[in-house]
Amino acid sequence: MTYEAQAIQEAIESGMARGELMAILDGQRLTEFIPPRSGEPIADYAARATGELMVRYLAIEEDGTVPPV
Repeated sequence: MTYEAQAIQEAIESGMARGELMAILDGQRLTEFIPPRSGEPIADYAARATGELMVRYLAIEEDGTVPPV
């Protein structure tokens, strides 16, 4: 499984709806939005990316705008 696929699967399994995930990414690939670190194992990246996505999700303004990265 790729970095991106694993992270998306983990985020969805953690309770994030696919639509919420797509809104946060705003057309970007997940690995561009949250790049893997050099030599980072896929499972570690998936956990880190999911955490960062959740933080961004919780930071979404009431009007639906996502704060800049």
